[in-house]
Amino acid sequence: MDDEFPPPCPPHPPPPDDGEAALASLPADLVREYLGCVRCNIDRHRAGTRGETWRAQIRMLEPLPPPLPLLLVPRSDGPPVFHCVLSNWRTHPYFVRERAHAARFYGSYDGSWLFVSLRQNDQHFLLNLERPHVRINLPNTHLRSSLVPPFHFRPKVVEDRIVIVAATFTRQPTEQGCVAAGIIGYPPCCPAEDKWHVAFWGMGNGEPVISQSFPPTNEDLEVEDLLYSPGPEMFRFLTRGEHIREFHQPIFPLCDMDTQVQYFQRRGRDDDRPVLARYLVKSRGKLLMVVRLGTREPPSPTMAFRLFQPKVRIITNAQGKVDAEHHWAELRALDGRILFVGRGCSRSYDVAQRYPFMEGIYFLDDRSFHDHRIAFRNRARRRYHCNDVGKWSGTPPQVRQCISEYGPSNESSPVWVIP
Repeated sequence: MDDEFPPPCPPHPPPPDDGEAALASLPADLVREYLGCVRCNIDRHRAGTRGETWRAQIRMLEPLPPPLPLLLVPRSDGPPVFHCVLSNWRTHPYFVRERAHAARFYGSYDGSWLFVSLRQNDQHFLLNLERPHVRINLPNTHLRSSLVPPFHFRPKVVEDRIVIVAATFTRQPTEQGCVAAGIIGYPPCCPAEDKWHVAFWGMGNGEPVISQSFPPTNEDLEVEDLLYSPGPEMFRFLTRGEHIREFHQPIFPLCDMDTQVQYFQRRGRDDDRPVLARYLVKSRGKLLMVVRLGTREPPSPTMAFRLFQPKVRIITNAQGKVDAEHHWAELRALDGRILFVGRGCSRSYDVAQRYPFMEGIYFLDDRSFHDHRIAFRNRARRRYHCNDVGKWSGTPPQVRQCISEYGPSNESSPVWVIP
C-alpha cells in the first residue's frame, strides 16, 4: 500500500544557469522594483545570491515584518512539504529528521515547535523546525486509579494509552513552570472511546504524566478547540455547542483547580450549511470564535466563514433576578485581520503590520479531527484529508483553494508551523 497515494509533483525546478546570469545582470531599478514585491525573508535571502547588484539593493530596504505561519503538508513517501503564504504558497526547504517523515502532526506552538506522534497513537513529542535535533517528550499514557475485586484492597493504578489531537502551552516548553493542555482520546477498547477529553500535564524534568482527564458531560460540551489566555491566566476550550469551558491557573493540583463552563445562547442557522469546524483565536486583545461552513454535498469542502465575538446581555428573569446572558455577536467584516485557523494553534495578524493585501482567513484541511478512531487504524485504512486548504477573503469569490493537488494521506493532516 506504500504507493496508494502518490506524492504530489515536486516544486518547480530552479531556472537554468543562463537564466540566473540574466537576472544577475538586471539594472538596479528593475531589481529594486522586483524586491519591493518580495515579502518573504527566505525569498529575499535567495535573491541576494544573484549578485552584488541584488545584495546592494537589499541592503537599502527596510527589514521585512516577522514571518507568517508555514503550512506543513505530509507526504505518503518522503519528507513533508512546507508552503509559504508570503511566497504565494510556493515551497521552502526545511530539514525534518527521517524518522518523522511518516509521523502524525497535530499542531504547533510559537517558536517553530511541532507536535508529533511517531506511531499515530504513541511516541508523542515536540520537534523544533529551526533546531531539528531537539526532541521533548510528551505523555503517551494516562494513569488512573481503579478498584478491582475484592474492593477492600487499595485501588490499582491502571495505565491507559492515549492519543493527543491538539495541544498548547502557557509559555515556551523549555521554560520553568510551563503547563500544557491537550485534547486527548482513548483506544476503541476503552470505555471512554469516541469522546475527546481535556487533559493537563506539566513540562519539565522527567517524563510528563497525565493523572486525570475531563470528559464531556454531554454532547454539547465535547471540546473542539483550545487556547491559553495569559491575561486572565486560563485555558479556554470551545465546545461543539459553542460554549466555553474555562480552567483557571493554577492548574495543579487538579483537585483544587477552578473550572467552570460559560454557557452561550444558541445562534441561528448558518444558511443551512454544515459546520465543519469551530476555532478560538485572540485578535486585537479580544476573544473571537471562527465558524467554518461547508456544503451538504460530500466531501463538503469549505465554502464560507463567520466571525463572532462574545457579548453579555443583562437580563431580568421571571423571578425578578438580574442575570448575565452570554451570546455570540457576529462581526460582518474582517477589518484588516489576517487569521490563521487550526486547532490549538490559531493566530491573528493585521494588514497594518506591513502585510498588504493579505486580509483573510487562512485555513487547512482538518476534517479528520472528527474521526475519533483514525489514529488507531492500520495504515492502509487511514485517510487524512489534505486538499481543503486556502484563503477566505469575505468578498467574491470568497474561497480560494490554494493547494488542491494533494490527495489523502495515510499519515497526517496538514498543520500550521507557527514561527
